[in-house]
Amino acid sequence: TITTGTITPSTDAPSTGATRTLTSAAHLVSQRPFVAAGSVRDNLRLGNGASDDALWDALRRVGLEGVVAAMPGSLDTELGDDGFGLSAGQRSRLVLARALLSDRPVLLLDEPTAHLDAETSHAIHDVIRELAAERTVIAVTHRPELLQIADEHIHLDRARVTA
Repeated sequence: TITTGTITPSTDAPSTGATRTLTSAAHLVSQRPFVAAGSVRDNLRLGNGASDDALWDALRRVGLEGVVAAMPGSLDTELGDDGFGLSAGQRSRLVLARALLSDRPVLLLDEPTAHLDAETSHAIHDVIRELAAERTVIAVTHRPELLQIADEHIHLDRARVTA
């Protein structure tokens, strides 16, 4: 039974001379994605000074480039509380685009394709595969197709490790 452990990125340990906590080394993409009231641009940046070109690239990678380009204000379109104005799948992809812009070495993905149709899920799997080549990705999922991306996986059944 696993009761303790350490998460170590596949590159150097997440340190800049001082010890960093997992929360500062990891970027969480939750099953219930956080989207603040504000512009699409502000939601993508959230403390990150990414250029508009980087924002558009991240949106393209998650399949939202056309959606945002068609909005009346494009990147400056205001979203309501909790991403009002976006579908659940669009909110999920917006938060994944934010993760792409993050420089954190660990990505924690909680059911990253939960609100997506099959075609979009497949495209997001490709993005996650790319991310796993450059960062440590820890994903929680019920979808077998996402497990195919993993180097290793742990199966839990009723809160017990079974494989």
